[in-house]
Amino acid sequence: MWDFFETVRHRHSVRKYRSDMAVEQEKLHAVLEMACAAPSAGDLQSYHIAVVTTPALREALAAATDNPSFLAAAPLAATGVLRAAWLLLVFPAIGAAVLLLGGLPLALVGGMGSELRRPLGISIVGGLIVSQLLTLFTTPVIYLYMDRLRLWRERRQDRPAEGAPELRPTSLPDSSVG
Repeated sequence: MWDFFETVRHRHSVRKYRSDMAVEQEKLHAVLEMACAAPSAGDLQSYHIAVVTTPALREALAAATDNPSFLAAAPLAATGVLRAAWLLLVFPAIGAAVLLLGGLPLALVGGMGSELRRPLGISIVGGLIVSQLLTLFTTPVIYLYMDRLRLWRERRQDRPAEGAPELRPTSLPDSSVG
């Protein structure tokens, strides 16, 4: 009988590849089949698995990661792409649309007491529209600036301070015993 815990205890990771050695299609399909059969939240399978075999695409994928050295040398790369990312935009937009539709009668309907309700409805509808637009436009911009700030700080940490002597490796004298 197969023991899951025994498998986990004896697993290992390989980080040295021979890029000239292709992965057999049967093995690749078997691994992908198992990955697709793996359980997910609500069994939605909210991801795609992309297999990258082209060297140029593997190098581009490696450049987008934090540790690209082993990925570029691998004969193929399998990466997961989440499909559920659209939910981050859809659910808040649905909530705002429901509130917006709930506030429209306050803003548009006339009649007795409408002079008290109309300003409230206009402020609700206008506030929701403005907040949705600000969220959709400013959030990506903030993420971009934060990423640029992170990259700038990483470059600054790698660079020697101004006025500091430049350290160069020197050749060591031959230490052979004579």
